[in-house]
Amino acid sequence: MFHANASGNLHVVHLKGSGGEISLRVGENDWFGLINVGDAAKLIKLCGEAADPNMTVTDQSFSSSLFQTINKKASPINLLVGAKKFTEGWSSWRVSTMGLMNVGRSEGSEIIQLFGRGIRLKGHDFTLKRSSHIPGIKHPEFIGLLETLNVFGIRSDYMKEFEEYLEAEGVGEKTTETILLPVIKRLERKDLKLIRLKQDITPFKKAKRPLLERPPQDMAGRVTLNWYPRIQAKRSAGVAVAALDEALNEGVLSTQHLAFLDFDAIYFELAQYKNEKARYNLQLDRGTIADLLADPSWYRLFIPPE
Repeated sequence: MFHANASGNLHVVHLKGSGGEISLRVGENDWFGLINVGDAAKLIKLCGEAADPNMTVTDQSFSSSLFQTINKKASPINLLVGAKKFTEGWSSWRVSTMGLMNVGRSEGSEIIQLFGRGIRLKGHDFTLKRSSHIPGIKHPEFIGLLETLNVFGIRSDYMKEFEEYLEAEGVGEKTTETILLPVIKRLERKDLKLIRLKQDITPFKKAKRPLLERPPQDMAGRVTLNWYPRIQAKRSAGVAVAALDEALNEGVLSTQHLAFLDFDAIYFELAQYKNEKARYNLQLDRGTIADLLADPSWYRLFIPPE
């Protein structure tokens, strides 16, 4: 388990080069354990503050990830410690025992996902099945023990309820029930009713496809943007109050202003907005955007001259 024939200090090493993994070993022996948590630096700090004479805490700046090699046959890792990491985003054929602390205290999908990852087996010739379900091969003695997931829980209240659920579903019983479902193949089904549009309705994809107009019709001054409140918020209080007494200056976008705009970015923003609003029939033309912004008749822009 610990790759050690004699006692020694527990070495807790922060592998900074691997994205925050913490490895464990006894003395100068090979790694036997790996800790993968969200805040590895905080955990290392707590280990250092413990000042345990039997524990040595160090950092290793240049290191490769041990977690990425945990499924390889040559991996020395026998113990994996973590939190949310093991309910999503990982998969391993090597899981044989799970120890849960404060996991599964309430009913939810995470505990089911955790068990689901633990019972995965590569199987003989990648069959993804346990030996008892593969006929015609010699089953090694006690192979069933190796293919059994052992789960231990501390303060895991939902574990008992989950166990009762498994028993009710017959999991673990050596019984198999075969159910034959009759299937009738019929080439023609005149009695099968289908849902379709009425004949006089034009399909959505063939309906009118409006274009982004240039210049826009019947929109004289309908779009208004006032930049004064935003600018005043960035000024000192005295200047902001003085600006309120002045008449609002109305400006327009000139060719000098438009020269600084990224029309590709504007086009993709419009396309994303169109998709979010499900306006799939609206046709966008990149050239129309520049013509629209060069025409000041459809908007009113209140902004200081400077």
